[in-house]
Amino acid sequence: VYISYVGVTKVASLAEEFEKPEKTLPRGVFLALATAVAVYALGTTVMVGVIPIDHLAGDLTPAATAADILYGWWGSLLLSVAALLAFVSVANAGILSASRYPLAMSRDRLLPVGMSQVTAKGVPVRSLLLTVGSILFILLTLDPVGIAKLASAFQLVVFAVVCFAVVVMRESRIAEYDPGYRSPWYPWMHIAGMVLPFLVIWQMGWPAILFIVGFIAAGTLWYFYYARFRADRNGAIYHIFERLGRSRYQGLDRELRGILKEKGLRDEDPFEDMITRCQPVDFEEEVEFDRVIAVAAEKLSPRVGLSTGEINDRFIQKTDAGGTPVAEGVMLRHFRLPGIALPELVLVRTFEGVQVDYNNPVTGTQNSDNIHAFFFLVSPAEHTSLHLRMLARIAERADDMNFGLVWIAAVDEHALRDIFLRSDRYLTVPVLPQSPASGLIGVPVSEMDIPGGCRIVWIRQFDEVVVPTSDTVIKSGDLLTVIGDPADLNAFRRMYHD
Repeated sequence: VYISYVGVTKVASLAEEFEKPEKTLPRGVFLALATAVAVYALGTTVMVGVIPIDHLAGDLTPAATAADILYGWWGSLLLSVAALLAFVSVANAGILSASRYPLAMSRDRLLPVGMSQVTAKGVPVRSLLLTVGSILFILLTLDPVGIAKLASAFQLVVFAVVCFAVVVMRESRIAEYDPGYRSPWYPWMHIAGMVLPFLVIWQMGWPAILFIVGFIAAGTLWYFYYARFRADRNGAIYHIFERLGRSRYQGLDRELRGILKEKGLRDEDPFEDMITRCQPVDFEEEVEFDRVIAVAAEKLSPRVGLSTGEINDRFIQKTDAGGTPVAEGVMLRHFRLPGIALPELVLVRTFEGVQVDYNNPVTGTQNSDNIHAFFFLVSPAEHTSLHLRMLARIAERADDMNFGLVWIAAVDEHALRDIFLRSDRYLTVPVLPQSPASGLIGVPVSEMDIPGGCRIVWIRQFDEVVVPTSDTVIKSGDLLTVIGDPADLNAFRRMYHD
């Protein structure tokens, strides 16, 4: 029975393939669980109500028998075909999800690196072949009934470990741990989830118990004799030890930041607003690193209510402490400040580059890089998760292969801002006599019919770019830059662009 709920974990194992996993994953898990419970409850009710008890006790195909009683031989045939298709679907889904485990373990160097190779279309062929081979070997060498029992026991252990992981992650209080969904009734539901599966396994008998013990022993041996020499794997529990006065593990912080980059921003995050407010600075001549920080501090000071000296000191401390990620000519400087309402950003571009010495937090060594792109971010101290998501989005864009070329080629400060605007969150609309937006010519911004979630952030009027006010009049030849939610932007596009 328990292996029938394996679809719940299949959803989680494919998280990397989902868009907006914070919303999609909980929905997928709940839908999988609700579907399984509904089908089993209704199906069992029908079978018990239709099939005589004395016949049901020894019937190995009760679903087909119930269909035969209700609809005759064609009902039994139809249900058998449906069952066959369901088996194929389950096998396909099982192979798909199971192949992700060797792939993920290989990326973490817990398996040979070759298992993480994927094709141009993203198919992990080697991991897939290993998974299919293992499944065929188990099916050909073990009894199907025994496989179901052992798989059920394994599934129960997975549920228990997941509950334990939730407790560890929450109690670690890591700033980078930023789940979009938090399970209710913490910690009592999770404690029950850790204890009850093992009670059920005990009732399943010694074969299941010995299988689980053997599986845990095999995993332990694998770690001590293979994995620990190839990967530095520690976890959130070290952060719990830190709260008790012992050291923490920084590697997990970096891993969680990587997860934040993959998840992306939330719909309510004011990233586009921050980008449109930000103040780009260009240095065409050679400049020292201290001068770059000083200019950024001058730009930020009136916006965050902190003196330029204090801002300057905080950014310098970040470099000395190794708290600034640097990659491919990009440097991020950031801190959180209590009392401010919104995050503020300054972009600095240096055409000649700035030589910066810094302490690498990963290797612990002193490094030196030529930096062309600086990002100075100050966020509200009360919103740690928002701060991290903003950083992750900037880092994600800066990691693009073409970022350096696009960054240097940007013609002005507005082009620099455009680099970071998400394609589904902004729109440029030309206002020409023969265009769909021709009706806007001569109309003040305050009188425009604009969908509620949209905002015109700037208007390019020939060689001049202006930030519009309510009295700004739209002219022929203007190019409007509009930001907003995707749905509202689509409405704006239908009105004035398409």
